[in-house]
Amino acid sequence: DTPTQIVSGLSNDSVRSNWPNSVENRTWEAISEPCPHSGGRRNSCRKTGRKRLSITMIQHSNELDDDDRVISKSQIKREAEALQEMGRSIYALPKRVRRKLPLEPQLAAAFEEADRLKNPDALRRHFRYIGRLLRELDNGHIKAELAKIKTTAQTNQLAQADLNATIETLLRNDRGASESLLETFPLLDRQRLNQLIRNAISAEASLTDGSPPSLARQRLRKYLSTSMRNTRPPAG
Repeated sequence: DTPTQIVSGLSNDSVRSNWPNSVENRTWEAISEPCPHSGGRRNSCRKTGRKRLSITMIQHSNELDDDDRVISKSQIKREAEALQEMGRSIYALPKRVRRKLPLEPQLAAAFEEADRLKNPDALRRHFRYIGRLLRELDNGHIKAELAKIKTTAQTNQLAQADLNATIETLLRNDRGASESLLETFPLLDRQRLNQLIRNAISAEASLTDGSPPSLARQRLRKYLSTSMRNTRPPAG
């Protein structure tokens, strides 16, 4: 049905109860004016009322269409920016990691081209191109791999933070900390661990503020990192 046909089947009361307030106020003023065809009585000229109300409904419908177009454009822009950001995330990965991603040949070639670009403006335009490729190609599996990489990186960050905290505790010559560590990771060699701790404490004592970590500390870190990574804590 056209807007005019729809309105013709509605009573004034129905229109007033169902029509949006922003439109009802304007429309009701229009159809509430005295009608010359009805001796001055209000709201009795069905023909005029229908016509004016239909015009308002058509206008309101056009306004909604305009809003839909604005929303669609905004959504498209947001999606394009998200895909460009996804391209930048892939570009920022080490090349050896990036090459393991399930990239289509055309997309892989685009990132190789990005590696060669030095001009920031040219690189920005190239990322728009990469964003279009990501939209055209199936990128769901790429997103899944990126999520795995992000989770692994976060896990590694937490593990490194825990390792640093453990080393700081050991270097305070906390006997309880070393015993707890040996209980948690029983395959650690007690004698070697204690020797590395003593060497690191001695070396760190001679350092001045701002000095890089001592070689003895780095050896302790490497031993703990390797041993703790290869040894699972006992269950329970």
